[in-house]
Amino acid sequence: MVRKTNNSARTRRTIEGADAAWTLWLAGLGAVSLAQKQGGKLIETLVAEGEDFKLRTERFANTLVRDLRRAANDTQTQVEGVIEPLRAQAVKAVREVEAGISGRFGDVLGRLGLVRKPKAVLKVKRVVRRGEAKVARRRAA
Repeated sequence: MVRKTNNSARTRRTIEGADAAWTLWLAGLGAVSLAQKQGGKLIETLVAEGEDFKLRTERFANTLVRDLRRAANDTQTQVEGVIEPLRAQAVKAVREVEAGISGRFGDVLGRLGLVRKPKAVLKVKRVVRRGEAKVARRRAA
């Protein structure tokens, strides 16, 4: 029996596929060769890029920290601006109450003959100071 040579499309595709595989094989060998030749340059380039990235990141972090500190200081200033007048009003109210209580309480005790007015005033002032000290400790905590 005689075999007939077939130059069909299938045979051509097989040959073209083999050529493509051979081309890819040669390209891979070329990539390995270039990597060996230029490996040092590539590493130097990567190191330089890494250092540049580190510097950019540090600058960004420093800018972010600076902005956050400014925002915190601005917020603290605003809060103090609101609280300070309230604190001044509270101190004024406490002193008015202290004066009213010490005057009335001292008069009552004086009339009863239990304590002289100055002693009562001193006791009330001590109590008020203790209260102010407690408020100050709470504020500090």
